[in-house]
Amino acid sequence: MRRRIAQALSTASFLICIATCLLWYRSSSSVDEVAVTYDRYIADGRAASNAIYATSESRLWLTILSGSVAPYDGKLVWGYHINAEQSGGKPRFQRSHSPYATSVFSGDGRIATDASAMSGWGPIRWLDFSRDGNTERFRSVKIGVTYWFIVIVTSLLPLRQIGMRYRLRMAPMKIKLTDNSGNAASLQNQSPSIGTHLISTFVTPS
Repeated sequence: MRRRIAQALSTASFLICIATCLLWYRSSSSVDEVAVTYDRYIADGRAASNAIYATSESRLWLTILSGSVAPYDGKLVWGYHINAEQSGGKPRFQRSHSPYATSVFSGDGRIATDASAMSGWGPIRWLDFSRDGNTERFRSVKIGVTYWFIVIVTSLLPLRQIGMRYRLRMAPMKIKLTDNSGNAASLQNQSPSIGTHLISTFVTPS
């Protein structure tokens, strides 16, 4: 059972490693993003939204958004209201692929996230932002990880499995070589007595 679990984890890590390498290559010229959004009206009439975005650009980013606004007052229409109407209160899955923008103001593509102002340690960056006003409540949590760090981490388990299989395959060969060397040594030790017996047999007169 443990071996099957280890093999499953190793296979999953290997697939994640390969997928990360492909996204790393694509991130040099374009941005890939998948998102799950849930826009709806809640019990008190507020329009609420929850979303999870996984983005591949300068890093791999995971963004979690949540927010809500007051009920429509007949004057101001928020994006929350529009999205809640369009979704019909059902979760939606979205996928996008676009090139990088040629400039900040061009609008012909995506602008890479600037991680320099974020908190972080080593290859990891994060940002937690929230606002709570009379009309809107909003929170955003964003975490980014470099590609090379994910590749190294996800390759450890497959490499360990390869090393274990190699040792298991080499073990029978080592045992066989040990047996063969042991038998050779025993024959070598017995050779003088065997030789003497053969000589005595042929030399003894009949």
